[in-house]
Amino acid sequence: MPRLALLLHAFLSGVLRLPFLFYRLWCAIGLLVLFLLICGFLAGPVLLVERFGLWVLLFYAVPLFWGLQGRPSPFASFMAWIGTLKVFFRPLCVIEDPGAYKIKGKDSRAILAALRPGDILLRGYDGYVDGFFIRRLSGTGGKVGTFTHAALYVGLLTEAERKLAATDLRIQDTVGNWVQAPETLKEIARQNLFDTGEQMVIHSMGQGIHAEDILTFCRCDQLAILRLPEVIQAGTVGREFFTLQEGTDEYALQQRLLATKDEISREEVVTSAIKSALSKIGSAYDFECGSIEDHRFTCSEFVYYCYRSIHQYIGLLPQQHSLFGVSWLLPRETITPDDLYEISASSQTGESPENRLTVVWKNTTS
Repeated sequence: MPRLALLLHAFLSGVLRLPFLFYRLWCAIGLLVLFLLICGFLAGPVLLVERFGLWVLLFYAVPLFWGLQGRPSPFASFMAWIGTLKVFFRPLCVIEDPGAYKIKGKDSRAILAALRPGDILLRGYDGYVDGFFIRRLSGTGGKVGTFTHAALYVGLLTEAERKLAATDLRIQDTVGNWVQAPETLKEIARQNLFDTGEQMVIHSMGQGIHAEDILTFCRCDQLAILRLPEVIQAGTVGREFFTLQEGTDEYALQQRLLATKDEISREEVVTSAIKSALSKIGSAYDFECGSIEDHRFTCSEFVYYCYRSIHQYIGLLPQQHSLFGVSWLLPRETITPDDLYEISASSQTGESPENRLTVVWKNTTS
């Protein structure tokens, strides 16, 4: 049965990719036509007039008039247009003025200055197909979400932290139980998915959980920084979504809030969260959006995992989501990037209710 399912999955993937193959061929033909047109224009008006008549000059007059709008000369107009073209090789095509990321240099400098270890980063992109669907899965009540990705900012990572990476990397055995990965796999994760740097982010993407430089992470269109309050206080305990293992740092923090009603400082929680993030380096991305207690993670489930010791107290609870807000369309109980933003204080007020996240920075275009 598993082999049949694998073959069916491969067949359906091939069927879905066929239209994309035709699209690639169409793009390649379009480039060829564009090349022939340019060659025709460069061949000179005289040759074309001799062959086709004076009416061919209209092909020169119209673009000349159009190109002169706001340009000092036809050459300047042509060169300015050339500068808006971008070539893509997969698929082979040319796009006019694809735009650039809305997070600019000044924004990146502001982000670098504002960040503190333990901050939660939310980002989004314009124009990506997966982002279209993620936004419509992220919102609640049919509302379209804003952000498509979440990450944990950890700050400085050195070779000393490499030893902590992938220490709790889990894989499934033949009967579906989660067991510790062999040391060889953990070492591969440490070498390929961990990197050192002064300002680093750990997050879950297609290649799994990995460390990345903040400057690379900032190449996006929308970005927000969320921060824990300085002190997390014991409060009303809601439903428990993640069973903590007794004897761990997270269990001890939770018990201090649950049993002794003690306050916990932000630094204590962040230290535990970063340790958890490092231990999961190499873990797979949860494309199937399975159980939130699995050891595969979507981006926001990973952030939730890192802060699982205090998730109830900061309002970080899984929500019911579905595509386009239709209850029967891909229903699931999970955490999304917009869930993280919804439990945070307004970026306009800068004030956070007790035990709530605060929006400390957000670009104005998001």
